Amino acid sequence: MKKAYLSIISIICFLSLSDGFAATSVSQFGITWTFDRDYTVGQFANGDWWVVGPVTITKIEPVSREYLSLYRNDLIVTGSFSPGEKVQQGSATGVVHSFGIFDGPGSIDFSGLILESTTGTFVTGQVVIDADGHSFTPTSIETRTMHGSMINPSPSTGINQGFDTKLDTAFGCSYNSSLNAARPNDQVLSPGNSLVVQPNSSLVSTIGLPYEYPRTPLKTAAILTVLDNPAPEGGFRPPYSGSDKTIRFNEYQLNYSVLAELPITAQIRTAMPRLHQQPGDARTWAGADSVERAFERPWFSHVSSAGGVGRAFRPFDNSDDYDRDLTNEIVDAALMLNLDYSQEVDFGSYGSNRAYKETLLVRFIQVGIDFYGIIQNGGRENFQQDTGGKLPILFAGLMLNNENMKNIGEKSGVYAHTPPYGPGNPPPDLIRFEEDDMIFYVSQADVDLTHSPQWDPDYRDVVQMPYEQADIGMPEWGKVWLYDNEQINKYWDTVYRGVIGPVYDGYALTLHIMNLKDLWNQDAFLDYTDRYMELEGSGTSFTGYMWDTYRANYGCIWRRYDPNDIYSNGYNPCTSTPPALKGDLNKDGKVNIQDVQACVNHISGKQDWGTRADVNGDGKVDEMDVREIMNIILGE
Repeated sequence: MKKAYLSIISIICFLSLSDGFAATSVSQFGITWTFDRDYTVGQFANGDWWVVGPVTITKIEPVSREYLSLYRNDLIVTGSFSPGEKVQQGSATGVVHSFGIFDGPGSIDFSGLILESTTGTFVTGQVVIDADGHSFTPTSIETRTMHGSMINPSPSTGINQGFDTKLDTAFGCSYNSSLNAARPNDQVLSPGNSLVVQPNSSLVSTIGLPYEYPRTPLKTAAILTVLDNPAPEGGFRPPYSGSDKTIRFNEYQLNYSVLAELPITAQIRTAMPRLHQQPGDARTWAGADSVERAFERPWFSHVSSAGGVGRAFRPFDNSDDYDRDLTNEIVDAALMLNLDYSQEVDFGSYGSNRAYKETLLVRFIQVGIDFYGIIQNGGRENFQQDTGGKLPILFAGLMLNNENMKNIGEKSGVYAHTPPYGPGNPPPDLIRFEEDDMIFYVSQADVDLTHSPQWDPDYRDVVQMPYEQADIGMPEWGKVWLYDNEQINKYWDTVYRGVIGPVYDGYALTLHIMNLKDLWNQDAFLDYTDRYMELEGSGTSFTGYMWDTYRANYGCIWRRYDPNDIYSNGYNPCTSTPPALKGDLNKDGKVNIQDVQACVNHISGKQDWGTRADVNGDGKVDEMDVREIMNIILGE
């Protein structure tokens, strides 16, 4: 009892400590917030800043203001341009704010020159030069307000935003100057035009890309959280969405015992991404240089993914924008957190698996906390067209033993189809995830639909294949949005099946490894992934090698009845009984000479195999049944 009492006292003392200190400014990811005086500041477990408020901010850099943006959709540019230098185009002059290029795959290239002050008029098709003779000829020009900030962005604001006018002109996300906290009164932030931020606020500040990237105009984002008291040391940042900034979680709560320590085989090591972040690690169009770097900066999903608009709110340096690529990084992290690193050459500098994984774990948990905060603030449908959102929440809930996050599956998955709910009567508190919506067991309703005039498969599908009675119960993927399943198609190469399918292996394997299947509440997802992997194979990826090495350890593998038929239905031995194999009298799963002898023994009265011995189904057991078994063995 004394030991338990001291432990509680230790936790209380631990939570009362803070590494806060006085500062007039803080910086992160190229963004600096400057205050009017000293305030108590500190950092959360993942490194994001907090400040005790109310706080008066007099400057946010880069400065949010109108800029003249000059673009090209290629890399035809001579030399480079530095911030602060002067450029000219005929009689027009300007000062460089930023310059950048995007050297993507193939011919997907972009370049841009942002000017912060100009005289005269810049036009397209004419050369802009600097004092060193570097040249840039714009093909498009626009005035753009960029580097904006917002306070407590949430699903309630919808596509209305104050980050960047380019989000409006290129993506239809309405720019509202009153939402840009970096421009009080729609003017440049300054000591005379300051921003006062109250406690219970997340100030999300951005830097804009200098070129016309077709997926987002945002380069990076960072979060300054304003609290009414110093944060406890080791505290996780509260969700950026919404106005509740109560610090509910701390590093000391993390239950490392739920993480496996699976050996890293030689094959797995050949494809395993680098875990630890190194100086200079960045994001490119191909992804992050390390798994830790992938989760270094905040991930944003407060704008619904429906229609793809939410992708534009994901800054290039923070996360991928496409859900397949997001999910790939999520499953890489989840699986790597379940490996044993004791044989790695740098393990000695960490001393334990816990220390080796700590940075990645903290960053990954923060994503789960943010995603759940989005749901709490009205975003129950924000992930309906974004695979990947469910696992980080469930993972964080398990690690922190938080019932609400841990039980996210109770309000998702099969909940939408649990009586009294169903088509025309969805649960009012349903939380939608694309990985739940688009995977299902084929039902009689699906058979009926695909034989009706209402069936409308994607026009890009070269084959339209309806479901039949024999398919009922088969785990399947389709373009389904809750109860709208008119585009489902049995055809294996239906559009997008092969786009998202390859990331399911790591997702499902994590659920098996961490015993999350029941909490997931969607058996069809696990069975379908078994089916997909059996048909497509694992390839040479990290998650594929992990699947090959460890999937069999967890049993309950869904298998086809006929391994030679890609459309064959099948069964999961943990949830259903395999059908009787014709001629398999002794029930050993195969038909061979032992079954011939069993049938002979039945006829002679030595054994009794019941109706199973009537192989040809003529109502009696005789030499014709022996001959039928022989024909099955010979393949006749």
